[in-house]
Amino acid sequence: MEWPLYFRDELVIGNVKKNIGICTLWMKKEIVKKLLSTNLYSVIGNLYTTYGLNYLVRNILANPRIRYIILLGPDLTGSGEALIKLIQHGVEEDGKIKGTKIYIDRNISLRLLEIFRRNVKVVDMRGKNVHSKGLMSLKV
Repeated sequence: MEWPLYFRDELVIGNVKKNIGICTLWMKKEIVKKLLSTNLYSVIGNLYTTYGLNYLVRNILANPRIRYIILLGPDLTGSGEALIKLIQHGVEEDGKIKGTKIYIDRNISLRLLEIFRRNVKVVDMRGKNVHSKGLMSLKV
């Protein structure tokens, strides 16, 4: 099976054996790509809407090596905040992310969502100046 499963043509693929995914929200992913060696990350992608969380979760579950998501860029639609709340608080029985009005696709089981939450840590760098030295110095 070829990874990532979803939106492969829209993502920047690095070294798929690495444990870091970079979510640039509304910042151009090419900016981060220019700053880092492709050997430092598995994938870089945008997360424009909260609906995109469904595909982010599925792609991460399909590559269990990814343990960290570096979150950066402007969070214009609240998708970054929703990701943080998903990781921190989980979902209700109906798939609603606790503390939000956002639902995760019912085709992603609660069991899989718990695996995702348990295995992935979000490093929140929203609102911080992005430069190669800062990204490479992260302790993940």
